[in-house]
Amino acid sequence: MPETLMEALVLSKNPEQIDPTSVTKMLRKDPLAVAWLLRMANSSLHGLRRAISSPEHAVVMLGSMQVIGLVVGMSMLKLRSALSGPAGPSFNRLIRHSVATAHLSRFLIEELPAQHGASNPNGYLKGIGFTAGLLHDFGKIVLVYNFPDKAVPLYDHYGLSQDDVAALQERERLLFGCDHTEAGVFAANKLDFPDALAQAIHFHHRPEQLAGDVGIKHLVAATTLADLGARAMGHAFTSPCSQEMCATDPAWAYYLPFAPSAIDTPEALIEAVFGERENLDPQVQSFTPSMAA
Repeated sequence: MPETLMEALVLSKNPEQIDPTSVTKMLRKDPLAVAWLLRMANSSLHGLRRAISSPEHAVVMLGSMQVIGLVVGMSMLKLRSALSGPAGPSFNRLIRHSVATAHLSRFLIEELPAQHGASNPNGYLKGIGFTAGLLHDFGKIVLVYNFPDKAVPLYDHYGLSQDDVAALQERERLLFGCDHTEAGVFAANKLDFPDALAQAIHFHHRPEQLAGDVGIKHLVAATTLADLGARAMGHAFTSPCSQEMCATDPAWAYYLPFAPSAIDTPEALIEAVFGERENLDPQVQSFTPSMAA
């Protein structure tokens, strides 16, 4: 695993105690990370009047947790160089799906409440939604790296098939002895990921089974909807689905207690998430320019 990824995850364990100085110190160990972050900070998505020329300014402008999420994403892109042959295109598709999920997860946790003048009762989640979205399919990375001859054909098949996720997970268990959520949480615990991220990896297909901290429930539920939305908006890694099929998932109703009071029905929540469709493509492309078709 890239060293910068591991340092970013260590910092994310205590989001309330993160300060720009510690994040900048981490960045300075990786010149490529600094260059990539400055490009992101100065991208057209942020509409800045003046260019950001230092990592310190980039961290202050974007926020420490947001930068940590971006560093995690950059580290995932670095993993691409270790793959060759048929695993490469499959991994590219996984990264695009992960980035789309990350943006939608952040939208649900941070931007949707702000649009309705609502404060986030789980304010410490600010910034971590993006990282959870990036890492939610970490188990698929684990399986592709360890079993490329089996995993790549499997995921290529389900990348075209509209079979539901349960069918994919059953096939994973037959081939590998575990599904991608089990592989992901096993690796996350071995690598000492923050608990909130490990739970998002483990429960993003079944958020209703998660017990405990309400903030982590919120994070996992947002990741679940973000994954559904990304798959329905043209950024699926596996099991693509239509908006109509996506809208039948019970996760929309499950998320309502975490939504702003103005969003009081599953239909209103679905409309809000799918309203991000136009913003999603340019954000995914800006994040993964080297993979642009």
